[in-house]
Amino acid sequence: TYDLGPVALDLSTRLAFPGPGDVDPDQRVGAAVRYEVAPGLAVEGSASLGSFESEARFGGTLRW
Repeated sequence: TYDLGPVALDLSTRLAFPGPGDVDPDQRVGAAVRYEVAPGLAVEGSASLGSFESEARFGGTLRW
């Protein structure tokens, strides 16, 4: 995680070794960014790319 003022950047990676009967390992890399609009209010987005599936997420956080 890198905090750059109101912006935070998260990077991650994963390698799951195959179990019995599996052929290929599951490789995954992900990135997320969060922008704090105001104290207690943030906008977030992330993406994850993997060997078997990929996903994108968007959202917001409200804390009080």
